[in-house]
Amino acid sequence: MPRRVIDYTQGVHELHVFCDASEKAYGAVVYLREVSSENEVGINFLTAKAKVSPLKLMTIPKLELQAALTGV
Repeated sequence: MPRRVIDYTQGVHELHVFCDASEKAYGAVVYLREVSSENEVGINFLTAKAKVSPLKLMTIPKLELQAALTGV
């Protein structure tokens, strides 16, 4: 696994955060998408975190908000 995340070349660097939730768990993943000047696309995984939903029943929208908070 390469340790260097950003290649300091010409191009576009985008930080993406994806969050999701279900009745059993919620979580988030962060990755970096790079598009070089030659239109080559590279993706680097940065971090992820997942948690089990609490025993107290929560609605899916509240769990989605928890996932968004985890992503932040």
